[in-house]
Formats: sequence, structure tokens, C-alpha cells
Amino acid sequence: MKTGILIPILIVVIITTLPANTLKIAFTSDVQGSFQRSYATWMNHDFPPPLGGVASLYTLVKRENPDLLFDVGNFLGIGPKGDFRQVSLAVKIINYLPYDAMGLGIEDLFGGVSAFKQFMEKTNQEFISSSLVYPDSTPVFIPYRILEIDNLKIGVFSILSSHADWFVPTWALDSCEVISENQAAQFAVDQLRQNQADIIIGLNQASFRHDTLLANSVEGIDIIFSGFDGFAGVWESSENHTVVCRIHTDLSSVGLLELQTNSHGDIISYKFTEKTLFTEEYPPHPDLLEITGE
Repeated sequence: MKTGILIPILIVVIITTLPANTLKIAFTSDVQGSFQRSYATWMNHDFPPPLGGVASLYTLVKRENPDLLFDVGNFLGIGPKGDFRQVSLAVKIINYLPYDAMGLGIEDLFGGVSAFKQFMEKTNQEFISSSLVYPDSTPVFIPYRILEIDNLKIGVFSILSSHADWFVPTWALDSCEVISENQAAQFAVDQLRQNQADIIIGLNQASFRHDTLLANSVEGIDIIFSGFDGFAGVWESSENHTVVCRIHTDLSSVGLLELQTNSHGDIISYKFTEKTLFTEEYPPHPDLLEITGE
């Protein structure tokens, strides 16, 4: 009789004492070519605190030492008329910053798919997009990546807003098509599951409403990183328990997510913070100031 009681107690003890691992992920979203120093005018119009741009971003990365660094999309900030003034600077910055994966944004396509491919060839990045396909449904860019950290397989995919064709000129898509958000996400999730990804992360270049719809509709996404419409914070789906983390635009802040996982790769807890890039807190790094010419 006593033996029958002890066995389940032992099982509970073993389960609750499984070793936990910490995974720290930093991300940027909708940088939009805002690489140089600026001011937080939304906080105080007359005496706005200074922000450090990519030079402060690099200081934050060096200090926080995240396991992974992502960009959701809209890094370039090319305008609707195809203003390429910041593109050569973007190449230098991307090749210096330790991004592990970068998503494709709507504004990155304003200069055309072909032009973006030429830009990408100058960088050390293969931009991800599960949404943009050729007429035969072949992906234009790699649809996902798998990164391995401490025996964990992290699957990362990137999707565009289903309203991309409202913003991007038809000629710029070069006969390519933007498929629906759910279709693109489901394809990526299925592929990543087949490749035994432990954690699946979506870089979603869309609005908060679209984030919530995607999180509730597509099962298997653990984390969504986003931005785009100025709404920031963290939200968890009651349907699929997908965690949505969002930050403000124009490189005013960086998202920092800390995950606790067990030995099976299951997420057991998370903590999200948005770090504003105040120069007082994150002094601009001189190497990046030299690159940006400040």
C-alpha cells in the first residue's frame, strides 16, 4: 500500500525538478532606415531624451549578450518612390551587427524584388519570407531557417501582411505573389515540425489584429515577434498559447524575450521587456558611429 503511494510522488518530484535552460532572444522591428541618433519627442517635445540608433543597439547587444538576434522586417525603410539613400549604409550595418535571421517587410519591396535581391547579395544575410512566391508557388526567398542553440532547434519563419498588395506597386513584385498569412505560416510550421524544431518563431510584418488572428488560427507557433503599427507589449493566445511580442518602430526600442525551457524543449515560462535605446542607458558604440558617419 505504501509503495503504491510513493511511486506517483516520485514521478511528480522528477517532473518538477527537470533542469531548466534559459534562451534569450533580442529583436528589432520596422527600423525603416532610422539608423542614426534621434530624440524621443513622444516623451517630451521640448526636451526629448536622446536615442542612440544602431550605435546604442550594438551596445545593448554587447551588454545583454542574447543567444539570438532577429529583425522582423522593414529594415531598409525605402519609400514608396524607391528612395535608396539609406541602402548602402544598411549593407554596412547588417554586415556588422550579429543578426541571426532577418525577415522581409513590405517597405523592403518598394524598390522591387529584383532590386532587393541585388541588395541582399551585398550582405551576409539570407532574408526570410514564407509569403512571397513565384507563379509556380516556389518561394522567392528562403521560407524559414533552423538555428541550433544548446541542443535546441529553433525554427524561424517570416510572413508579410496579406494587405501587401495595397501598399507595394504591382510592378515592384516582379510577377510574384504574396500568399495569405495563414497559408504561409501553416506551410512554414508544417515544414519546421517535419524538421523537428523544438521552438517555432514567426516574424510577422503586420498589425496587432493580424498577429492575434494568426496566433489563434495556426497551431504550433510558439512565439510571434512583430511591430509595424506602433502597438507594443506582450499578449498570449488563449487558443494556442502563442506568445506575441511587439515593440515600437524606427529603432526607438528593442524587444528582449527570456524563455525558460526544459530538457525536452518545452517552454515553461517567459519574460518580455521592451528596452528603449536611450543614449544615457546604452551609450552609442564608437564603431557604429563611425559607420553611420556621426
